[in-house]
Amino acid sequence: MVDVKKYKKRVIQSETAEQKWQEIFDATDVLIFITDRDYKITKANRAFANNLKMKPQDIIGKKCYELVHKTHKPPQSCPDSITIKTKSSAAEERYEPTLGLYLDECTSPIFSKNGDVTHVVHVIRNVTQKRLAEEAEKESRESLDAALSTMQDGMWDWNTETNDLWYSPRWLQMFGYSDGEVAPNIHAWWRLVHPEDAKRVRKMVFAVLRGKAPDNNIEFRLRRKDGTYLDILIRGEYIRRVPDGPIIRIVGTYFDLTARKQYESELQKLYKNEMELRQKLEEEMQKRVNFTNTLVHELKTPLTPMLAGSEMLIGELKEGIQLRLAKNIYSGAIELDQRVGELLELARIEVGTLKLQFQVVDVSDIIIKTVNLMSAQAQIKQQQISYHLPNYLPKVKADTVRLKQVLMNLISNAIKYSPMKSEIIVGASRRKNNIIVEVRDNGRGISEEFLNHIFEPYFQINNNSGGKSGLGLGLSIAKSIVELHGGHVWVKSKIGEGSTFSFSIPCDGHLRK
Repeated sequence: MVDVKKYKKRVIQSETAEQKWQEIFDATDVLIFITDRDYKITKANRAFANNLKMKPQDIIGKKCYELVHKTHKPPQSCPDSITIKTKSSAAEERYEPTLGLYLDECTSPIFSKNGDVTHVVHVIRNVTQKRLAEEAEKESRESLDAALSTMQDGMWDWNTETNDLWYSPRWLQMFGYSDGEVAPNIHAWWRLVHPEDAKRVRKMVFAVLRGKAPDNNIEFRLRRKDGTYLDILIRGEYIRRVPDGPIIRIVGTYFDLTARKQYESELQKLYKNEMELRQKLEEEMQKRVNFTNTLVHELKTPLTPMLAGSEMLIGELKEGIQLRLAKNIYSGAIELDQRVGELLELARIEVGTLKLQFQVVDVSDIIIKTVNLMSAQAQIKQQQISYHLPNYLPKVKADTVRLKQVLMNLISNAIKYSPMKSEIIVGASRRKNNIIVEVRDNGRGISEEFLNHIFEPYFQINNNSGGKSGLGLGLSIAKSIVELHGGHVWVKSKIGEGSTFSFSIPCDGHLRK
């Protein structure tokens, strides 16, 4: 006879266990369901039902491949089929398009007392986030590898805690190594440093690790596979686990200095050659100056008594052929003295020994005095020199003597190349930060082919009589003097319309009225 109380107790215990099992079954976020040999679902937890957007009771009795794969038969790689056939567990990781998820599925058999597979337990984990992260990491790594492959610099990554060292493919290429030929640790790397550089490099690396290095750039030599050494510059950035904590990693680049070293070597050779040529040139220029000084001295020595004697004769002699001869001698001596002076001036300008004595000057006053001085020379050809000046021009810093020399040269040329009874006009104005001085004549003008050469040393144009006079140095010297003042000189001219010679003097820092 059955003990009713004991039977009810066992039923209650069984129901309680079933309930607890179901609670555990439904509490996990892992997808779990059980199928029979016909692929019909006999039990499913809430997570599986939720992913199918169904209720658990609506799933029971449905075939798993119809619900999950939306197919009419199991796929060839179905782990359920494998488990039934092999009576062992099976696993598969796949992308399930109907759910839009990456799934990691594991199936395990349930056996009858006779050892036959009666049911299969399916345990499925959603590994979508993991797979997406892995694919993103792969894409990032591929992008990084692609970027690194196009870089000319090698890269490195040193873990200072483990001493592991990573080299980029470009680094291996730079030094001629294949992957795996250099051990990926700092000790193998140290053995590649040139012995003459090793002590200095260690000192700088340890200073970086202690945070006492002035910068993270080090130049040294590293051995290549063929035994030669490559001049390189490494740049590094360090990583700390916490602010002000120890450095745990240093990452950076290797830059090949070979081209730069070659350039520096060539530059040093060129610099040395340039210095030697400069020294030779200076020696030659000094010889020229010495020769010019000697020549000027030798020429001026006999000129001095000639000038003094002819000037005295002019004062003593009366009208007649002797007076004319004395005046010719005096005029020729004056002309020769001017030419000798021009040679000396040019030599000083060419070697940079011509010095200016700057002072605050009134440009209008210099123009007036120079015009008055040159008027006597103009009267010989019955010419008139006039000046047109504004009411006010700012005073500037200039060398009075040299500025007057420039004006005299321009006016003298205007007199020389202008016809009898003509007018020469000297003007001045202010344009922005410059004083512009102009000497305008109404002579025959200058041909366009000569305008670009007019300020070159020794360049001459035939005068009105068809000949040439002087050495052709006056305008060249005038140009150099103006440029030493920081100004410019130029000319505008047309045949038959005369010429206008102009120069500028900067008036920065002028004294205001």
